[in-house]
Order: sequence, then structure tokens, then C-alpha cells
Amino acid sequence: MFHGGDEDEKESPRDFLNKLERMYMLKTQFQDQEKVNYFQLSLKDGGPASQWFDALPATEKATWNALKAAYNIRWPAKTAMVKTQAEKQAELSETKIGENDLGRKVKVNGIEVYTHVAWADKVERLAKAIPDDNNLLVQITRNSMAPSLRALVAHSHNTWATFCRAVREVDVNELREKKDEKARAAKMEKDVEILRALRQQPPPTPSKVLGAAFAKMDLGPRIPQPSFGPPRPTNPQYTNQTPAAARARTDAQKWEIIQRLPAPLPDTPGNRATYQVSITRWYSMFPGATAATEDRPFPLKPGTCALGTGECSDCGMMGHRSDTCTAQQKLPNIEIKWRRKVNSIKGAVTRAANQTTAVNLVDDGGFVMEESEYRARLEEELRPQLEAQLRAQLYAEILAEQERQGNGEGSSD
Repeated sequence: MFHGGDEDEKESPRDFLNKLERMYMLKTQFQDQEKVNYFQLSLKDGGPASQWFDALPATEKATWNALKAAYNIRWPAKTAMVKTQAEKQAELSETKIGENDLGRKVKVNGIEVYTHVAWADKVERLAKAIPDDNNLLVQITRNSMAPSLRALVAHSHNTWATFCRAVREVDVNELREKKDEKARAAKMEKDVEILRALRQQPPPTPSKVLGAAFAKMDLGPRIPQPSFGPPRPTNPQYTNQTPAAARARTDAQKWEIIQRLPAPLPDTPGNRATYQVSITRWYSMFPGATAATEDRPFPLKPGTCALGTGECSDCGMMGHRSDTCTAQQKLPNIEIKWRRKVNSIKGAVTRAANQTTAVNLVDDGGFVMEESEYRARLEEELRPQLEAQLRAQLYAEILAEQERQGNGEGSSD
């Protein structure tokens, strides 16, 4: 049914009239009045076209030819816009295919095809419409393709026919592999940029972050902080101690942190190389430091014993004391002092464990806090620092891997 509304873009007055004409050609027995009657029956009741027909003078609808003439005046043929060559070139340059489009399927004229095939068909059609008979726009169009697709289409295809055929013949599995490869490379580059930005920042100080090894400490689920009533200073203090002394960690608190540090790695060539890199990184992170602490633990030599096991501080092995050590190659001086310090802390904790005196903490308002609560509170305060340090270490490992590949371990391309 023909509605006849001027604002209806889905309805074509010319198509409606042509449809009637084709039908009349088949129904040769139709007389003029029958054609006019059929036309009237094809109008949407109450619509603009029906109202126009009812108001039409009888002379203008007495014959089919008279009715057609009146119809063409009311709904004249529309002149289609003719694009200029510049507009056609602009349409070609705006027809792009991006990385996110690759590997998907689309329907063209009811047929399902891959996006790069549909794109090749379209740009070839647009190039013919310009027309670009000299193939001047082939390379410009090639350069605008998604990088993964461009890598699979050779430069030698310098005509529209060969270029578009080469695009259509790209294997979709190879295209997806190339797309994944480009995505991995882009992510790696982004990670390296983040790492470079981190390296340009001032080195962390012991009072703000823990050491690189302590960054691997898993604190587990977040521990809710206990409620202490109205807001007030939250730094707990030992009973009858000065504020400065209260801020210092006890041996038990130090040992609690040290126990969570990573154990030494197995003794392998790769781990020995990592050990040397970690030492260099430690000195860069803590410039001027001459001793390790639980806040800045020194790297441990691969193959040695864990901290606080009663090991020889000179070589890191069990079975003898440092004053009887016969190892020809001693540990670095800072690692030796670090192991001695940890063994001393462990001894103090062991001795304190034999005492029965309960240790409680109080805040400034006099509220009692058990030491276990204080440790949980300390973990919560340290968590953001630990997470930031862990991210920095992950980026450092990414950069180290890239440096190893650049020194000949990776591809030779």
C-alpha cells in the first residue's frame, strides 16, 4: 500500500508507480478505468495519497495517462546527487579497516564474508567509480590498512586488480596470528614505557617502601582495622615508653617480616645471573646504604640456606660457624652482615618466647591493643607500598627479558 507521505524515506513514489506499470504490462486485459480503480485500491486508506486522489478533479483521473500525469506532478522524480571526483576520493580514503575489524565476519547482500574480503570489494568498487585508472591511490590505500593485514600484502601489488585480489586471498588464520603478534608487541611496548617512567622517578627510601624481595610477600586477604572509638592518633605505643621508642620495631616484629621474605633460589646459571642483577638493582634503589634491613633486604646467593636458620653468615651454608668457615669465595660483605643480623634477631625472638610476660600495646587514648592486632594493623598500612613495589618488580623483569633478547638470545631479525 502506498502512503504518500513526503517525510517517509523508506517509501519511493517512483518505485510504487513502476510496480503498477509492470503489473499492467502483464494484465493486458485491463482497461483504463480498471487501471485507475486498481491504483485507488493500492493507496493507504486515510493517507496523504488517498486524500490527494479523493480531491483530484474527475478529468484528471478519467484515464490512466491523465492520472499518471497528475501523479508525476504531485510526486516528481528526484534528481540524484552526482558526486565529484574529489568526493569519491575522500570516500575511498575514509574507507578503512582497523585491527579490531580483522578476523570477523559480516553479511554483504545476504552472504557472510570476512571483513577484509568485504573491505577489498568495497575499495575496488570505489576506485573504479573515481576512476583511478592509473592506480595512483593503491599504495595510499595500502598504507591505511590495519598493520596486521598490511604485513601480509606485498608492496609489489601496485594495481587495483592485483592488490584487491591479494587482500581477498589472505588466510584468516595467518591474519589472526599476525594480529595476536602485533597485540603482544604493543602490550610489551606499553609495559616498557611504564617501566621507563618508573625508573625516572626518585629511588624509594626505606621509610616509604620495603625492599624488592619484600614486595613478593603475600599478605593474603585484607584484614579489617579494629575500631578504636572517636578519631585520634593511631600510632600505638608501648606502655611507659617514649613515642620515639614506640615507633621502632621489636625483634618479634622484624622477625615476622623477615620470615615472609623469599627464600634463596636454586643454584643455576640463570639464577646466578639474576642474583648479580638483583645486587646491582639493590644498590640503585638504596644509594649510600651500607647495611640491609627488613625494609631493604639484600639479595641472597642462589643455593644458600634461608635467613635465620643458623647458617654460616660468611658462605650461607649449614654445618659450621663463620669463625671456622673454609669457603674460598665469601658472600658479599653486606649479605654477610645481613645474615648475622637476622640470626641475632632470631636468637632474641627465641629467648623472648621463653618468657611468659604478655605484651600489650595501647594507643594515645589508653585503649589496650594486643600485639597481634598491632601486627595486623601494620600489615594493612604497608599493603599499598608492597603492591606498588610488586608492580615495579614485574616491569623490571619485563625489561630484563627484553635486554636478554637484545643481547642475542632472541630473534636475529
